[in-house]
Amino acid sequence: MDTKTKPSRVIGPEDVRCGDYVTVTHTLYEYIQDPCSSTPGHEIPIARVTVMSDDAGKAKKIVEVCLPFVLVKDATGKLDSLDLRRHRIARLTKAYGRRAFCAKIAKKSRKKRKRR
Repeated sequence: MDTKTKPSRVIGPEDVRCGDYVTVTHTLYEYIQDPCSSTPGHEIPIARVTVMSDDAGKAKKIVEVCLPFVLVKDATGKLDSLDLRRHRIARLTKAYGRRAFCAKIAKKSRKKRKRR
């Protein structure tokens, strides 16, 4: 068993590859600041807020890439599309990603057996 700790790495859109295991670390939200105070000819002030994602640490597998969009699948088989202009992702190790997927699938199959 490998005892070395391998950290996840935040990656840019150019480093995304099909088959990689990733997690969404941060999500960017944009809000219009005080839309009523805007005057004609002036820029509308926009607030950008970056927050830690609720899905941080949950493994997703990249199925398809069409930058800036990435199609990912979670351990339950649900597909989701990520816009990399809005989401910051980190590459997980293959071992971590596989184990996360196998654990979820095993848990799901145990629930099915209990229902029978």
